[in-house]
Amino acid sequence: MTKILLVEDEDALRAGIARTLRERGHEVVEAGDGEEGLEHLKAGDYGLVICDLALPGLDGLAMLRAAGDTLGQARVLLMSGYAIDAAPPELAGRPHHALRKPIAHSAVADEAGALLAA
Repeated sequence: MTKILLVEDEDALRAGIARTLRERGHEVVEAGDGEEGLEHLKAGDYGLVICDLALPGLDGLAMLRAAGDTLGQARVLLMSGYAIDAAPPELAGRPHHALRKPIAHSAVADEAGALLAA
């Protein structure tokens, strides 16, 4: 079982993805914005961080940058309603993937599983 941090400001989307991940056997911690996500990152050890890029306040990349070494060996799955053209420098050398929203809950869980298996 992998511990996953899910940072998404859309309540219904976050709840649906979290439910699907839990059904697949993962432990999921949810955060509704970047500040809350950063608090969880600093307090826990996660195998995967799934985060929206466009979050109120502290956006997804700023959250990951602020987390620094507390990310440990976590893999990162980014989600955005906008195109993600290139790998963000914050993720250089870290296993990651990006998904374009809207996306089905099961597709996020599938990508999470593939990223964790890589």
